[in-house]
Amino acid sequence: MTWASAVTDPLRVVDYRAEAVSVSGQSLGDVPVDGVRIDYDGDRTEAWSATFALSDPSLVPLTSADTLDGRSSTRLRVWWRVLDDGTWLEIPVGTFCVTDPRIQDSGPLSIAVDGLDPLAVARTGGYGASVIPVGGMTVSDALATLFAAVAPGFPVSIEPSTATLPAVMDLWDRDPADDWREIAAAGGMVVRTDRWGVITAARQPTPETVAADWQEGHSCPVTDLDVEIRTSSIPRRVIVVSSSPDVSPPVVGVWDNPDADSQNLIHEMRIQSSTVTTAAAATSLAALSGQRWSKPQSSVSVTVPARPDLAYGDLVLLRRAQAAVSGPYRVAGWTLTLAGRDRAPEPMSVRMMARQW
Repeated sequence: MTWASAVTDPLRVVDYRAEAVSVSGQSLGDVPVDGVRIDYDGDRTEAWSATFALSDPSLVPLTSADTLDGRSSTRLRVWWRVLDDGTWLEIPVGTFCVTDPRIQDSGPLSIAVDGLDPLAVARTGGYGASVIPVGGMTVSDALATLFAAVAPGFPVSIEPSTATLPAVMDLWDRDPADDWREIAAAGGMVVRTDRWGVITAARQPTPETVAADWQEGHSCPVTDLDVEIRTSSIPRRVIVVSSSPDVSPPVVGVWDNPDADSQNLIHEMRIQSSTVTTAAAATSLAALSGQRWSKPQSSVSVTVPARPDLAYGDLVLLRRAQAAVSGPYRVAGWTLTLAGRDRAPEPMSVRMMARQW
């Protein structure tokens, strides 16, 4: 595997570039970027964010069609590159909507512009004055209807689903992110944006191929490791209440933590769900949520040479004996700083999914 050998080689030549693209993905040419910081958090709905630094005076936006004007619909796609036998291999790191450039002229010119996850833009789109009925639709059709309303023209990919919504469900008064989260969950899916800037609704993959081996030893690239052990998130009980208009009075499901025999466990978790319409479903959701958080959570992050090809859920073997960290972990997110051409590549922080003890 050429990419795998090149990206894990301890002696690498790496680079990056930023490309302007239209909403449909058509290339509009590279943009001279001095640096960019990218944050990826696969646990969040708006998983991607970035801050770009530029200094070319020709990029100061003057019209709504200019690259850095938020009205242009232009996006910036960052490519990370590694040299392999004289050939650049590259992977898109993220594709961002630009917004609100900040310009400072202190002799040299500096431009800073934030890059948004397309879902951050869709979230503010709103439903207008319309009430959009999606009751009885399949999850796939309902999501397609939702995004056609709040993000018209955005590229969207939705996994087929035969699961159907309650007979009465309207979109009009809530945060669209709450709506698409609940609708997708009814089909066992989550809504996220991929590296190409496409809004996707799909089941989360759980890759079984090891993406990185970072077990301690002479070749281990980990330079720093942080662990947080969290018990404050353990609930004493979980209560689920149906908010579906089809149910009156609302049904309630309760899960009591069988290990909550200490007065230290006082946290109560409450969940409202418009997709729960029976007491059995409410109790099942309460139990699932309670069992998920019923044990201490161990959160691990490491500092390694840049690996922005890592995706949410990728499997990593990690071991640091003195910190009591060992075994398989899955990637939750990372932070990557790409500096100017005259600076050495900076290491990357990678955050792992929390594991139960």
